[in-house]
Amino acid sequence: MAEKNALTSEDGESQYKLPPPLKDTEAISNLGIDPKDLKKEDGEVKGMSEEELIKSLKAMGNYIIIPKQRDGSRTSPAVAPKPRVSILSPVEEDAYTRPRTSSIAAGDHSFSEASFYSRPQQTPKPPLFSGENPPLKGDVLYSDWRYEIRCLMSDQELSQSTVVQAIRRSLRGVARRTLVHLGEKATPQEILTKLDALFGDIATHGMIMQEFFNSKQKPDEPATNFGCRLEQVLQIAIENGSLPKSAKNDLLRHKFWTSLHSDKLKSQTRHKYDTLTDYDSLLREIRTVESELELANNTTQKKKGQHQAVSVEVDQLSVGDISKDFDKKLKLLEEKANQRLVNNQMAKRMCWIGY
Repeated sequence: MAEKNALTSEDGESQYKLPPPLKDTEAISNLGIDPKDLKKEDGEVKGMSEEELIKSLKAMGNYIIIPKQRDGSRTSPAVAPKPRVSILSPVEEDAYTRPRTSSIAAGDHSFSEASFYSRPQQTPKPPLFSGENPPLKGDVLYSDWRYEIRCLMSDQELSQSTVVQAIRRSLRGVARRTLVHLGEKATPQEILTKLDALFGDIATHGMIMQEFFNSKQKPDEPATNFGCRLEQVLQIAIENGSLPKSAKNDLLRHKFWTSLHSDKLKSQTRHKYDTLTDYDSLLREIRTVESELELANNTTQKKKGQHQAVSVEVDQLSVGDISKDFDKKLKLLEEKANQRLVNNQMAKRMCWIGY
């Protein structure tokens, strides 16, 4: 039995097999026993019983006797765990030691993990709007501000409170003072409805469509800007519910091409208007032709400017030649006049002498 026992140091860190093999005479001698007298007989060692051997080992103070179980396993002594040294702050330590939960949907391979340690959402920064007249510095149009807020409201990752904070931070002036009347628990939709009543477009369907059909491209207006202006007018009608979204493409396509200012641009894009049924595709082709015409026009103007410069130089040379010729003729006339005067004076003197 002594061969099957286990020894563990009192510090609880290391385990050793014991007793030492009978052939290890040094270990036996340390116990005050002559190795020659030892002989294993029926669970006992000759000259010392098992209990006496255990008592002797315990008396040394360096070992703890752990008996084997019936199934052959050993019973581990109760050892106090060492304190764990952490380099995290108390908040981080609490966050990382909290339990995590995971769930896998039945029949689906998607995996979602919810952790109690999550960072707070950052509040977005939409453009500023005040509703003042004239607008404050940095303000955008109400339609632009409204579009940004609607995008935030449709974002599934943003909570309602985060969107409300973003709205409050983007408003100032009259628009911000309006929030006071709505209370501190107003939802984004309630705020948007109130601001629509104060600053939203109030044009009727007839007014909007009249503005659309009366629109024309300005002489110095690029095709891109003209297209955006038409589309903005129709978008107001769509949001008001006075125009179906399906009619937007055909109206824009027809009105955009027929209201172009340049006849040359219209003539070179006529086949594109007849073949392309998509407004965006037609706009892209017209922009390409417009760019080519501008490049050709700039080249022509550059050559014309060079020709005018040469003509001016030729004119300047001609004026110089005429001036020189005039000076020569004037000098010749002066010389002739002086010569005639001298001749007249000499003739008078000759007459007086003869008299």
